[in-house]
Amino acid sequence: MASDELKLYELTDAVTQAIDEGYYADAETGEILFDSSDVDALAVRIEDKLAGCCNVVERYDSYIARIDAEIHRLQELKKGYRSKAERLKGYMLHNVKKLDGKVELPTHRLSVSKCAPKVEILDMDALPDEFKRVTVEPDKRAIAAAIKDGEDVPGAALVSNERLVLR
Repeated sequence: MASDELKLYELTDAVTQAIDEGYYADAETGEILFDSSDVDALAVRIEDKLAGCCNVVERYDSYIARIDAEIHRLQELKKGYRSKAERLKGYMLHNVKKLDGKVELPTHRLSVSKCAPKVEILDMDALPDEFKRVTVEPDKRAIAAAIKDGEDVPGAALVSNERLVLR
């Protein structure tokens, strides 16, 4: 089996095994495919495959950026149409109210109706606590600083993860 036919993980396994054991053998047939003298050539193939993966990741990242830009454009377009519709409804409401609150058209029936009352907050500080919602969330920056300073913070821990840096 040529190194061109191997997948990235198979090449990585082949290099690791060739370095550790002096050879890499096919698991099914037992045939020795590569030995320690092939490690440099396998490393070049690994680099080629990783470079290909990098290209794919960069292409995906560019798709994501373009999709984000399109989402933003569409959200702005939606906001504009929503605003135009609300202004037009207000204009129509003003005029239908002048016409006794009802207008029959061939395709639509317009009427003015009362909305359910809504609460308007005039002074948040004057509201009793029973009418306020309190959202509690952890201050992760303060927790991280405390743990780094050696303080014990029950219910929290600093966790280190790994990520691939692609430049």
